[in-house]
This record gives sequence, structure tokens and C-alpha cells, in this order.
Amino acid sequence: MAAANGDLILLTHSYAQSDYTTREESQVQKKMQGVTYDSYGKESYGEVLGNTNKGSSYWVSSEGQKFTLTWAADEAGFQPKGDHLPVAPVHEYELPVAPVHIPFNGKGYKIY
Repeated sequence: MAAANGDLILLTHSYAQSDYTTREESQVQKKMQGVTYDSYGKESYGEVLGNTNKGSSYWVSSEGQKFTLTWAADEAGFQPKGDHLPVAPVHEYELPVAPVHIPFNGKGYKIY
């Protein structure tokens, strides 16, 4: 399905595959400010079209476990989410404090 709203174009897709997995996607194309290049490689700043994609999919393993993956892709990059995806450990530690350097003029006097 496609819908247009001024500068905004929305496309949505939803379908089931023969192995009973499903997939849903949506894409929004909008005008924004960004960098463009002409055929000579000259850079300019102006209005560009950008996409925001979102979607989800699931599948069932041969053991019967259901895996669901959702994602978004936009100016912040590709962001997948799912309970089966690894998560980086969070390390909490205190940063060392750098010693304070007070400059001297070579004669024992502080320079302010």
C-alpha cells in the first residue's frame, strides 16, 4: 500500500511466506536537509529525500521456538531488536582522575 501526504510517501508491505513465517515492513520517504553531489563530485547542501524503514519478521526453529526480529533503519543507522540477539555487557567503572598540573615559571612562582 502506498500513500502520499505532501512531501511524505508511506509504503507498507505485509506478507506470509510458504514456511509460515511473516514479514511486515514500512518505509517513509521524506524531504530533509542534507549533502548532495553533482556528476562532477561537487558537494552542496540542500534538500534531499531520506528513508526511514521499520519492520518485523518472525520464524519458528525446527525445535518449535519462535524468534521475532524487529528493526528500524534511519539517520541513526540500522537498529535490530530481538530477544535472541546478543547484548554487549555493561561495564561500570570509575574513570581515573588526572592530576592537576600547575605551571611554574622556572623560578618557583606559579603562573596564573
